[in-house]
Amino acid sequence: MDGRGMTAAPPASAIIALRELPIAQRLLGLYEYGLDGCDRQSDEQVRAVIEELIGSLDFNFGDITEGFARVYGYCLRKVAESDFDRVAWILRELRDTWARALMEAPAGSPEPPVDPSAAR
Repeated sequence: MDGRGMTAAPPASAIIALRELPIAQRLLGLYEYGLDGCDRQSDEQVRAVIEELIGSLDFNFGDITEGFARVYGYCLRKVAESDFDRVAWILRELRDTWARALMEAPAGSPEPPVDPSAAR
């Protein structure tokens, strides 16, 4: 399950379903679902995804987490301005970076390197 099959569900239902996934897949699913919302220009869907991402931040990671919080806050402001292209670009970059990290994780490792936005 990667978020793509969840476009028919209301944002809250889709996000609740994504919470059932392991952390790594949940993040990928959230990014995918956010990208779907950008494609459909659904401010409700994109806002729900970004708020979920913000809520999952673990501030024990300090500056790194603060950086994610600023990026996600910027995305919320861009959604309010209906600048879905900018938000989609950011979400796509984050998704692609996280996907690469997952592929490069050592074989047999239980989880990929820690992402402060996925620690909860």
